[in-house]
Amino acid sequence: YISVNPVLDLELPVWDKTEQPHFSVEDVRCIIKEADYPYNLVWWLVFETHIRRGEVCALDAKHIDVANRIINVRRSRWGSTLKNTKSKKPRKFSFSSELAEALRPLVEGRDSDEPLFLTPKGERLHPDNFVKRELKPVLEKLGLEGGTHAFRHGAATLMDELNVPMKIRQSRLGHVDPETTLSYSHIVGEDDRKFSASVGKLFAQVYASSTIASA
Repeated sequence: YISVNPVLDLELPVWDKTEQPHFSVEDVRCIIKEADYPYNLVWWLVFETHIRRGEVCALDAKHIDVANRIINVRRSRWGSTLKNTKSKKPRKFSFSSELAEALRPLVEGRDSDEPLFLTPKGERLHPDNFVKRELKPVLEKLGLEGGTHAFRHGAATLMDELNVPMKIRQSRLGHVDPETTLSYSHIVGEDDRKFSASVGKLFAQVYASSTIASA
């Protein structure tokens, strides 16, 4: 027991929170152009749908509905394990017709339980390995700072610029704060599809040229 408070006059330094890295549309276009297939498609998908790197790795062919242009995000990969998403709640939303055409070869004619994206060895993507081996070298070449989370921050910024309704932003980003998600109903509506259409046009041409160059 002590008679005085030893930290009474302690002054803690002010924490200056650094700004999270975020990729602009032009940054993402450059990343897609420099990346090899299918990782150029991965980065397009990540930006347009805002899903986390573990969620990308957990996608199977059955989670992509190219006919209706809807993605179902139900799981996330943590190390070698597939688990529920961070929000514990599946998310469903649309993607652009341009992205649908790019994804079609990875969906049609394949087993529904087969991983959507595979490594050159035919294995499911690992959330740490594919970022370290495929994204980091491209970012270093382009002089960009960040990781897969910078795609999400960039997409959130773009949604703000395009005046996307807040409920659509929360749904696509998969926020876990109960204050912003408990009362939300997941609906794939016209506002959601308008946003997907806008993003698809931004990357379709550069993706096509990148894929041809790396073939």
